[in-house]
Amino acid sequence: MAAHESWKEVDAFAEGVSAFLKLHGGIQQLAQAQLSRPDVGAEKRFALQELGDAAHEVAAALVAWGEANG
Repeated sequence: MAAHESWKEVDAFAEGVSAFLKLHGGIQQLAQAQLSRPDVGAEKRFALQELGDAAHEVAAALVAWGEANG
């Protein structure tokens, strides 16, 4: 495995990235839906909060991996 893909071996990091990408796609869909449905704004705000939480998890996994692997 190439060095730039070694993070995939860290379960918590890989799960965080997966969750982040899933949420990102959901926000894109909500942004499109908001153009035709004004009530979707609250859903989008909630999804953005979830995206932020997932980003924090990814960052924490990266820090933990970095500390463990020097």
